[in-house]
Amino acid sequence: AYEVIHQYNLKIPNDVAVVGFSNNPISAVVSPPLTTVHQPAYEIGRKTCEMLLRQIENPNSVNSKEKIVLNTKLIIRDSA
Repeated sequence: AYEVIHQYNLKIPNDVAVVGFSNNPISAVVSPPLTTVHQPAYEIGRKTCEMLLRQIENPNSVNSKEKIVLNTKLIIRDSA
């Protein structure tokens, strides 16, 4: 997105605001630094594994409507 925005001679964030997900380390070093939403990747994997193991151990107890909410964090930088 940054490359195309620059090809059209637009400025981030003056003309186009950009926000990403995952808070990849590159987010802090691109120019301008990318505003991102940090997602708890380890916790997502852990919860997923717990659900899978529970389903394997007891297939009849699967709750397809189970809702798990994990906290995210907005990392505000200069792109938005």
